[in-house]
Formats: sequence, C-alpha cells, structure tokens
Amino acid sequence: MGGSHDGSVDDAVGPVACRACDLFEVCALINALPIASGLQRCPTLRPLARGEVLYRAGTPARHVYAVRKGTVKSTATRASGRSYAITLHVPGEVLGRESVVRGCHAHDVIAVTPAMICELPLEPYLQSHQELGPLRAGIERLGPLHTDSAGMKGGMRERLDAFVAELKARLRSRGIEPDFALDLRKRELAELLGLRALGRAGQRMQRAGSIRLQGHRVILQKTP
Repeated sequence: MGGSHDGSVDDAVGPVACRACDLFEVCALINALPIASGLQRCPTLRPLARGEVLYRAGTPARHVYAVRKGTVKSTATRASGRSYAITLHVPGEVLGRESVVRGCHAHDVIAVTPAMICELPLEPYLQSHQELGPLRAGIERLGPLHTDSAGMKGGMRERLDAFVAELKARLRSRGIEPDFALDLRKRELAELLGLRALGRAGQRMQRAGSIRLQGHRVILQKTP
C-alpha cells in the first residue's frame, strides 16, 4: 500500500475484482434495468492523489463510491474542531453508505495513497419508480461504516497486531494478497489504534521490526 511518499495509483493495493466489491449487487441490478430507463449503467472511475479530498462532511450526498484501488480514510471532527482518522477503506469497500439515509455525508474522506474510486450517482436510483424498488433496497443494504478503533483493547503492540490482522483479513476477503508496507502519519496510526499518541511504544516497535519511523511518518513493514 504505497511505501513511498509520492507514489502512483499503479503502485497502490488492488485493483479489486468487481465481484468482490460491495457495490457489485447494486451494479448488477442497474445492468438489469431496461436500457430505455436512460440511467447510467457503469460507475465513473475517479482518480485521487495522496491527500486529495473525495468529499467533506455535511455536503449533499450525490454519489455513492467504492474503492477500486488504493487506500482512503474517513475522518471525524472533535468538539475542539480537530479532525481525526476513524477508519481506513481498502479496495472493494463502499464509501458514503451512511449518506443514503442521511442525504448528506457524515465524514470527510481523504486519500491515504493514490487511489482509484468508482463513482455512481445516487439521486436517479432513489426515485420512487416501482422498477427502481429493488435497486433502492440494494443501496440501503450497503450497511454501516466500519470503524477501525472501535473495541480496540490492550497496549500498542496488541492493538497494532489486531489492526494489521484485521486489515489483512479484509483484503483477503476481496481476493487481494495483503503483501504491503502501509505509509501513514504517526498521528493517523495512533488515531486508528484508539491511542492519544504512539510515544515510546513506537520506538520499541521499531526496534522489534514491526514499524519504521521516518520523521512524522510511520511505515508498517511488509509482513507474511
């Protein structure tokens, strides 16, 4: 997952096969609609550079998205106004699913690595036409947002091991071999692990070979 600070989407994790994507059912339902419906039948591919914002919290939800390639994060905002990472999204996972009911986005979504996003307009498929009923139900079944730090327990080592194991499981469930070195800001990793900061535990884990510290960044080493 992008070991360099710049990188390109060609180096990012993925792409995911369409059948392994959470949006596959919705795309299949769209393709089954009559051509005369005039609805867009294929998602638009949208590239994102590292650090580029896909959408901001509070903006109207006009599209539903899926990660085709690369990694992005969802962030929330504390009462102090400071944003923090709450989850990473890997190829095959849907973005903006909570906005189907809310009508607006609940989080900021930002590219962690160069990424390729599938973008599908929402509004035409949420109309009350009878033939769109199964499609609307399929979109509403996309489910809740996964949160990495939820339920995290133990010290940094235990949390990091659990985080990496769960990330690998999510990738394998999409048919992607999780042989990666993930490049994050130190603050991002601490937030994803549910910690205030990495502190000295980060230095101990670097000596153990689990991570590599580079200035304000931390790289999760390739592991079997």
